[in-house]
Amino acid sequence: MLLAVVQVGCATQTAPGRAAETPSAHSDPAAQTSRDLDLGRAALGTGDLTAATIRLREAVRAQPDLPEARESLARALYAMGDLDGAVEELRALLGRQPDAVRARSFLATALMAKQDWPAARRQLDEVVRRQPDLVEAHYSLGLVRYTQSDTAGAIDSFRQVLARSPDHADAHYNLALVLKVTHRDADATSEFLAAARSGHAGAQFFAG
Repeated sequence: MLLAVVQVGCATQTAPGRAAETPSAHSDPAAQTSRDLDLGRAALGTGDLTAATIRLREAVRAQPDLPEARESLARALYAMGDLDGAVEELRALLGRQPDAVRARSFLATALMAKQDWPAARRQLDEVVRRQPDLVEAHYSLGLVRYTQSDTAGAIDSFRQVLARSPDHADAHYNLALVLKVTHRDADATSEFLAAARSGHAGAQFFAG
């Protein structure tokens, strides 16, 4: 056993005439954090969520103010079904960078998945205030407003979508549904037809 220890110890010494090795990235905290972030994102991209969360948690632990690490970790947690964890990371990110519209939009998505409609609506209202041309934020806001029985608000949101993206099939379809339940049948039929023209598979059933 002593011989083995001595041999291992000798193996770690620098050979005569050979320069000492340059310290690896592991001895450089910034480089290691960058490596953890890259590997975490790569694992997230391939669906290896366990590896992704391990690497990304390390990146966040090392640099809590690194927004891309927190957002990527939130996406990994969301994909794993840990909605509370995703919301926590996104709120921490926005506490440091309130102008991060993409992160705020994703926070709204996570809150919608939790069916926390009031909180999701607050986030979406803020997203469209900060970035009025973000089509999918208006669309999500329409869904949330309808879920809250705000049919007038839902109609306005879906029309905001269509003003920016006239061929948005889902917006036409959902607008038609809201118009239908509010007894505006002629307008609903027109939107069902527009949805069918835009490629919505179920719209033709209602369009007749």
